[in-house]
Amino acid sequence: MSGKIVDRNNIPEILDVIKELQTTKLQVGIFAPEGSELFMIAMVNEYGTNINVTPKMRAYMHYQGIHLKASTTQIKIPERSFIRAGFEYARDDLEKLVDKALPLVLTLKLQPSEFYKLLGEMAVGRIHKYIQDLSTPPNSPMTIKRKKSSHPLIDTGRLTQSITYKVVRE
Repeated sequence: MSGKIVDRNNIPEILDVIKELQTTKLQVGIFAPEGSELFMIAMVNEYGTNINVTPKMRAYMHYQGIHLKASTTQIKIPERSFIRAGFEYARDDLEKLVDKALPLVLTLKLQPSEFYKLLGEMAVGRIHKYIQDLSTPPNSPMTIKRKKSSHPLIDTGRLTQSITYKVVRE
């Protein structure tokens, strides 16, 4: 009786996959250069900010029909977290995807790069959906008039389109 012995030892490949999973991160967000206009818009919306009222700003607001009280020294732009809150919105779906896909990675049926791609695409898609559904806090009347829309985070679509992901190996 003759037969061929086939080595089905996948341990070295599985160890490589585990190492790749341990040394790889998925980053989701807007990767605009710090100091750029897009970076500023993203930060102001994500965290909110207070803007000091200058005489020039006061005159502009007056011209726009918004008459600030003399005691108003700051304008508060409220936090409209879209990355952090959008990720929380997506958390359950992402965890379900990990539960389904990670065993495929560990049994060598799915490449780690494809695993991260699936997660990244889902995270970005869910954040886009979160932005589309967001309605609070509302825009100021002046912003609604300028944008011709009351949607808090959508104007030109540039902010939403800038959300992406990248896979980073350490």
